[in-house]
Formats: sequence, C-alpha cells, structure tokens
Amino acid sequence: MDGRFLLLGLTIALGATAAADDGCQNELKMFERDVRVARELHERVIWQLAGFNYQRRVSRYCAAEERRGAVNRLKLTDEEMKLLGVGRD
Repeated sequence: MDGRFLLLGLTIALGATAAADDGCQNELKMFERDVRVARELHERVIWQLAGFNYQRRVSRYCAAEERRGAVNRLKLTDEEMKLLGVGRD
C-alpha cells in the first residue's frame, strides 16, 4: 500500500510541475502581447496594466530566468521598464 501512495505522490508532483510550466508559457505570451499593445498605443495606463499583470501573473508562474528571457526577447528599454513599474531581476 505504501508503494501506491508513493506512486500517487510522484504522479501529482510531476503533473503539478508540467502544469506550472504550461502556465508560465501562457503568461509570457500574454505579457509579450500586452507589451506590443502598449508600444503601439503609447498609453501610460496600458503600460501600467501590463506591469500589474507581470507582477501578478508572470512573477507567480515563472522563474526569474524565464522572466529575464522574456524581457530580453522584448528588448525592453529602461524607460519601458519604468512604465511597467518593475525592476530588472
């Protein structure tokens, strides 16, 4: 019976890890979309919303390395980072 609990625990742990990875990729895609929209519209409010979503969602689901990768891909300037209200990790 102990073997079944171990197998169940391992299955749950692996499933949670896979779900977290999927969540991170989804959040990064949405963040990248938000930044593109903010760049197009040049609205401070849009930048603030993108920053809020970054802090609330991306920071929650993604590791620092993944967040840095997204910032590097987007080539966010220091001014854009200030508009987002987030610092560089």
